[in-house]
Amino acid sequence: MKPGWVGIFDLREQVPVTPEVHHELLKTWGPLMQSQMARSAFVMPFAVAALQAQRGVDEAGLPVTFVTSLEEAQHVVSGV
Repeated sequence: MKPGWVGIFDLREQVPVTPEVHHELLKTWGPLMQSQMARSAFVMPFAVAALQAQRGVDEAGLPVTFVTSLEEAQHVVSGV
């Protein structure tokens, strides 16, 4: 990844995962998210899910924003 990369990840059709799978995903995504990423947006199917996920990444200090639409995601990664 080039320094300053941005990304949009559409999770609206993602099925729920077990806590064990979630833990493994975090182990994979954590280093990726810290690899000089400028910002990213994850599109979630429900506002409550987005808020819960945002709380976790805020605590970790990752440049990630959880939103509920592609339009919001595009706004986030544009840096406006």
